[in-house]
Amino acid sequence: MIYLPMITAEDYEAFHTHLREHIPYAYDKWLKLHAKWHQFYVSEGNVIQSVHVNPAKFAKYLKSTGHAPNMNELLAFAEITAKGKAH
Repeated sequence: MIYLPMITAEDYEAFHTHLREHIPYAYDKWLKLHAKWHQFYVSEGNVIQSVHVNPAKFAKYLKSTGHAPNMNELLAFAEITAKGKAH
């Protein structure tokens, strides 16, 4: 199972503030990137679950783990959120 983070248009600026150069500058580019990931993972035979992620909870997750904000951490946070372990 691959957990892909879903970011709403309303939350995008907050995520961009955290992730800066690790995330596209425009929301429409993010949607295209998300679609590419989805297509790639499905073509590899994976099951995809899109997970709504919250920017405040992502910031709290980064602070609690001490990890730097990047795409790997966003993907890890999506999985944690999907499994109900995000606080």
